[in-house]
Amino acid sequence: MDLTAPHVHIAINHLPVVGSMGIALLLAFALLPAGRSYRKLALVALVVVALAGLPAFFSGEPAEEGIENLAGIEEARIEQHEDVARTAVIVLELAGAIGLFGLMLFRRKAVPGSLLALALAVDLGAVALLARTAALGGEIRHPEIRSGQAVLPSPAAADSDDD
Repeated sequence: MDLTAPHVHIAINHLPVVGSMGIALLLAFALLPAGRSYRKLALVALVVVALAGLPAFFSGEPAEEGIENLAGIEEARIEQHEDVARTAVIVLELAGAIGLFGLMLFRRKAVPGSLLALALAVDLGAVALLARTAALGGEIRHPEIRSGQAVLPSPAAADSDDD
């Protein structure tokens, strides 16, 4: 199997999508009294996930070129995915910049909760946008997602297939 631009794009976009969700939990925990010692770790993780968002975003155009002439691909869906992705990466990079700012400014001091709360709020915005971007990306190649008709088989149906 050849590794194509669409394969690369799909593989690397999972880190910022899932990572931003995990970072939100880590930031929320770091805001609690029991999590104070995790504040700088949360900011480092936020910066790392923000950096991971860049190759995910920039691999989109080559991925588009790899699939745009395939049957069933709608340019309008790709454009919608791109538009939301552009906003998502901007918000994610803003969250990462807040994290980097906090790490630089509070290198030798405790990171204040207000900075973490701001980072969490921006990261939650990125989570929402990245989730929407991922959903739109899935709709590009999966008609069963677009139609809303995809259903999981019932356990009884799955058992009858084994007979």
